[in-house]
Amino acid sequence: MRIGFTTFLAALALLPLTSLALAQDVAAGRAHARQVCAECHVVDGSGVRDGGKAPGFADVARMPSTTELSLKVFLQSPHASMPSINLTQRELDDMVAYILSLNNRT
Repeated sequence: MRIGFTTFLAALALLPLTSLALAQDVAAGRAHARQVCAECHVVDGSGVRDGGKAPGFADVARMPSTTELSLKVFLQSPHASMPSINLTQRELDDMVAYILSLNNRT
């Protein structure tokens, strides 16, 4: 019984680290989006049009169909109207975390 409780306390102690890692992912995703996507998308959620040729990331984040899985599938699939981008798994995770974070803004 003692080992189970100790394991629980250790896992509980790691929770703040999980939040910190997520914040770093969002920041990295924002930076990568600004480099790769801003020519066509409004990526910062401010409504300021960078390229304005495609939906803004905040608009995408608020779509009912937008989930972590749907974004990952979309970003890894070729689209005629979108240039082919090759993201590493880390870049993909960061970009998705950033886009999803925009849904929390008002």
